[in-house]
Amino acid sequence: MLLGILAFIAILALVVLIHEGGHLLAAKRAGMEVTEFGFGFPPRLMGITWRGTLYSLNLIPLGGFVKIEGEDGSLDHPRSFGRFPVLIRIGVVAAGVCMNFLLGFILLVMVATIGVTTALTSDEVPRARDVKVVIAEVLPDSPAFRAGIPAEATILAVDGTPVSKLTEFTSQVAEAHGTPLMLTLETIEGEILEVGVTPRVAPDTDQGSVGIMLLQVGRLRYSFPEALKVALAETWFAVTLIFRTVGQALVSITGAVPVPDVRGPLGVAALTVELTHQGIIPLIRFTAILSLNLAVLNFLPIPALDGGRIFFLLIGRFVKRLSSQLEAKIHTVGFVLLLLLMLLVTLRDLTAFSGLVERIRGLFT
Repeated sequence: MLLGILAFIAILALVVLIHEGGHLLAAKRAGMEVTEFGFGFPPRLMGITWRGTLYSLNLIPLGGFVKIEGEDGSLDHPRSFGRFPVLIRIGVVAAGVCMNFLLGFILLVMVATIGVTTALTSDEVPRARDVKVVIAEVLPDSPAFRAGIPAEATILAVDGTPVSKLTEFTSQVAEAHGTPLMLTLETIEGEILEVGVTPRVAPDTDQGSVGIMLLQVGRLRYSFPEALKVALAETWFAVTLIFRTVGQALVSITGAVPVPDVRGPLGVAALTVELTHQGIIPLIRFTAILSLNLAVLNFLPIPALDGGRIFFLLIGRFVKRLSSQLEAKIHTVGFVLLLLLMLLVTLRDLTAFSGLVERIRGLFT
């Protein structure tokens, strides 16, 4: 449990620091005066000044910020934000999003080259490692359902004979001719079970002999060129999925579709704790997806987010520039609304992950 919490803090720190580091590097590269680079939100716990920039650690670890001279519209300093061309300013604002996209893509490439556990086709089985047969679904009113076979369990053996391929399992079931079989299973929690099941003599056309949907799962390693393609495809899939989820969330306001399953900080922490037990590769992949999520959400044209700031820069360039005071007020309202939304999502997470909350509380009592 404690390891999972530490992993969550480390992952959050990485994606936030990469994002804010993008703003910092772009601003300094452009020649802007950066006054502070902060991890977390105030109040400030500690800070150190280096090369004219205060690097601070703050109490609320749910984000970060980069303060650039003149972001409030002031042009007093010769290296104020507003003194630079609009395209340069857009580049500085967009740099955080770009860094999160880059981090997500690099981590997905890393996962593909190390080896990713995935469902296999018959052609992929010979080149895969650690191949196993996993129960994807237990069908209702079937021999497997009545025997209490759990979904997502791995089939280790049938009547004591080890099973690592789908054909090995199906051939043993076919040879049973309706006689009982003893399955050795490993649940997703790591528990070993011995479950007896009697296949149908006449297989059901929809459910087969046992009534389970099976997958062959194994670890595939890709060459670097292949890994680039796989990571690019996964990045595209993740980004489009996030956009679809945002779209569904907006439409759900009308009641036409259900509210999507969205998680806040507590939900992300719960997923991190769960993935910690599955090894480093799932954690790296989760970090990649989280970084891509942060990139897409930050790019939305919402006040207080990077996308909102870019939107106002474009409005000022091609339509009419708003006063600095008005824009600041709009961003403040947007920030407050985002905090309220995060609070609502966190309250929903508290209900969904009440068990996790009790476990965390137990660590400190």
